[in-house]
Amino acid sequence: MNITRNAVYDYVHSAVIAGHSSVYISGTYEPIPPSLPAVFIREIGDLRNRTNMTFSGAQGVRTSTFEIQVVSGRKNGSLSEAYTILSTVRRAMFDLFYNETNVVTVEDGQNGTNYRLRASYRRVIGDADELPST
Repeated sequence: MNITRNAVYDYVHSAVIAGHSSVYISGTYEPIPPSLPAVFIREIGDLRNRTNMTFSGAQGVRTSTFEIQVVSGRKNGSLSEAYTILSTVRRAMFDLFYNETNVVTVEDGQNGTNYRLRASYRRVIGDADELPST
């Protein structure tokens, strides 16, 4: 299967739900999640580059960038809960050969009532690249 936005979302979604069944997960950012903990996965960049030589020959390539946010509530959750969920996300993205470019902790909610981690992942994808078999 080719690497598409939906394929990456489905792969990460499955990994998160398998490890954290109570997580609310969405492909659309919501400033106030309907439940916590929550994960938001969205592609923030998909830039097509010129044809380049890759290991599989000349092909078009694109740079794909995802932002993934993990939100945990201070009342019932913790920052360690957010990092545990992010660890699952990180493993799934590394399985897809995405590199983590940064992780930022953001004060979130009214008076800092939630923990929000924002991580970015990037990789170059060739036209012939496929998802790893599971």
